[in-house]
Amino acid sequence: MSEKAQTAKLEFNGNFLELRFYDLNAEEYNPGGCRFDIRVVSGDFSGAIHELDGYHDQIVSLIAQLKDITEFKSKEAHFADIDGTAEVDFIGDGIGHIKVSGELRGSRQTLNFEFETEQTVYTKFIGELQEISDSM
Repeated sequence: MSEKAQTAKLEFNGNFLELRFYDLNAEEYNPGGCRFDIRVVSGDFSGAIHELDGYHDQIVSLIAQLKDITEFKSKEAHFADIDGTAEVDFIGDGIGHIKVSGELRGSRQTLNFEFETEQTVYTKFIGELQEISDSM
């Protein structure tokens, strides 16, 4: 298990999406995988879901998809855990605005969220994701 969790946080106008990765080489139960948490604040709503399983390839794919949105090569990116418990979509409008929306499904409740961002905040978020990817 990784000694220190690594976090990538996307923030804009008081809203945020935080991906906290730990156990970056979770080989014993998920070969090639990792574990992570998602925390969201969207307006007056907030929520978190913990101990999600994913793969390194998913992080690499998210980085590429987000770069494509910020470089106006594509308008959509998608990220989810391998069980479909949490999903996040990024939808660009082609002029620098990106809507972040998703669903975190817990055992007793579900949080649907949506907030607007601008492409300028993605450089830091993509850089943090790249550092996490590089450490795996």
